[in-house]
Amino acid sequence: MTSIQPVPLPAALQVVSGVSDPIAAALATAQSDVVLFMSEHDEKDKWKIGQFALNHMGWPPNAAAEGAELLLLHAISGTRTPGGVDAAKFWASHGMVDVWEPYLKQYQLTHSPRQAAAAARLLHDTLDQVNTYTQIGKAAAGRKRPYVTDPTLEVAVDKPGNNPSYPSGHTSSAYAGAIVMSYLMPQLKDQFMTMALQIAYSRVYAGVHFPSDVAAGAKIAAEISTYLCATSHIDTMEAGVPVPQKPHGKGRGQARHRGHLAHSPRSAHAG
Repeated sequence: MTSIQPVPLPAALQVVSGVSDPIAAALATAQSDVVLFMSEHDEKDKWKIGQFALNHMGWPPNAAAEGAELLLLHAISGTRTPGGVDAAKFWASHGMVDVWEPYLKQYQLTHSPRQAAAAARLLHDTLDQVNTYTQIGKAAAGRKRPYVTDPTLEVAVDKPGNNPSYPSGHTSSAYAGAIVMSYLMPQLKDQFMTMALQIAYSRVYAGVHFPSDVAAGAKIAAEISTYLCATSHIDTMEAGVPVPQKPHGKGRGQARHRGHLAHSPRSAHAG
């Protein structure tokens, strides 16, 4: 696998299946949801994708499930290392936007001015829209942070104040950036999706998010980002992000989109 690291990254966290599996399931569901949206809407309706993703985000789990999540958070906190805490702090500071800019600049150096400008618009517009609907989702769900629900839970990074927990903003930004950059630079898809998972897991590892928060963040990001990539019409050499195809003969739109939603179980702004 080709790997480029214009930004020095921290040591990798060992992601537990209790976090990676719900994220992988959320990404798979997002793919199906985008297929549904594309079957029912023309590109002139693309502004509706954010509300659609919000409507399909789901709600936080019930008290029993949340209790199980708290047990997992305590178990994870017991595995923290100095290097792991450093990684969580790095992603807390740089995981939402900063980490994607060097890759965008790399893309721009090897593509036409038209493609370079379109790529910047795609990345920044996607991050903005994903953040907007993430914040709306937070306000609607109103979920307390895990360390507020359980004050005995130790936190490894600066606490995000009163910002609600569900969905995770760091995670939604991470997957938005990863999916857009995978679309633009498909040869680095595995690397980008691994980075997104590291960012998502770091929020659970640090004790500032429940696992279901990061799964919801990944889902809302995947639905918005995948659709915006599908309708961007940036001429890449090959499809990097699996963008769902519109079912033949269904829907009012005539546009045909290629590519796929990038998700990997092994890989697969307040935060």
